Amino acid sequence: SAATQLTSVGVILVLFVATGTGLPGEPWVVAAALACGLVSGIAYLAFFTALRHGPLSVVSPVVSVYGGLTVGLSILLLGEALGPLQALGVAVATGGVVLASVVVEGGSRRPRLAGPGVAYALVALVAFAGLTVGLSAPIRAGGWLPVLLFSRLANAALAWTMLGARAARRR
Repeated sequence: SAATQLTSVGVILVLFVATGTGLPGEPWVVAAALACGLVSGIAYLAFFTALRHGPLSVVSPVVSVYGGLTVGLSILLLGEALGPLQALGVAVATGGVVLASVVVEGGSRRPRLAGPGVAYALVALVAFAGLTVGLSAPIRAGGWLPVLLFSRLANAALAWTMLGARAARRR
């Protein structure tokens, strides 16, 4: 993942320079993009950890329902609205994944998570939804390419820092 992030920074930087795109004029755009890059790094770390701990058949759908949380956050934070059919679709899809993520066994009436990876998947879900909503204002203010560049720079820096820390711990 760290190499992929670094490669994506290179590609975006080439695109940035080739298109003559300028830097955002407002410092908050850069700060928000960098913060989103860090949240993205956390989301990826949680997602890959969830995949490692599994089960994949539950972890993957749980993370994918970040779209449902994104809808909810967009309504609460951005004042967006849904039609009745759209709201029903989001509720059904989200509810189905929530039901798939828990099990009730034996005589127990209390549900528990379907596997150890589900907790990490929930962290990834929240981080991806927050990231999606959090990117909307800086992209509107500064354009998608500069925001993507700064976000990926922070993401790559976090990934390589974590990789370096892990290597140092092993020594």
